[in-house]
Amino acid sequence: AGEPALRGVPVDGVYDDHDYGLNDGGVGWELKEDARQLFLNEVVGAPADSARRTQRGGLYGSRTLGEPPRQLKVVMLDTRFGRADHAVPSPGGWSRVPKAGYLAGVTRSACALLGVGIRSPPAPVLGEFVRGSPSRRPEIGRDLGSSHSAPVLDEEQWAWLRTQLTNSTASAHLIVSSVQVLTSAAAVESWGHFPRERRRLLSLLEETRPRGALLLSGDVHYAELAGAPRAALPPGAELLEVTSSGLT
Repeated sequence: AGEPALRGVPVDGVYDDHDYGLNDGGVGWELKEDARQLFLNEVVGAPADSARRTQRGGLYGSRTLGEPPRQLKVVMLDTRFGRADHAVPSPGGWSRVPKAGYLAGVTRSACALLGVGIRSPPAPVLGEFVRGSPSRRPEIGRDLGSSHSAPVLDEEQWAWLRTQLTNSTASAHLIVSSVQVLTSAAAVESWGHFPRERRRLLSLLEETRPRGALLLSGDVHYAELAGAPRAALPPGAELLEVTSSGLT
């Protein structure tokens, strides 16, 4: 029904787990390369020579819309292709277990409740824009029970992301993550189950300070608007996350 309305409209994006082919899937999915090519063919319509087809770390990419000085830069992260297992590997993809997704939620909640692992040392997070104030380093959200240091993005994608954000001239930046970033809901997949990686992402945003930054996420089958605690931010600064699962 939506096809006529979308004719002539560019469609872009990244997959999440069900598009990827495995519930809660990550780096270990044996068909991940097939998932990448299929998504780029059928959803994005990427050209045969697109770098997104062969680059290490997945189908991440960016697109800039508009003309200077009013440009929007859309930065799309691949949070599946190189993402390692959770501290306790998710049973969400177990095809022979009824309601495996619910079991996965219970497993993640139990890990957060029991504090699997030891919390790693704090790192700067977005909001401490004022240099020389190490005492102002409040956490945004919670690290969900663990110092789990496994990656969400591999190093190639991290390097690419830094390049995309450093000295960007766009007036607004939409940073797309298929899973939520700021949530403290333990049952769902999120960056919070990879606390070192979340701190690294927020620190990178603090360092590069892209103008008009907004997070866009999905995965959880509902809509939500989340923000960093205002007390953690300097006057006038905000970090918001829009979760719109119907669009991601």
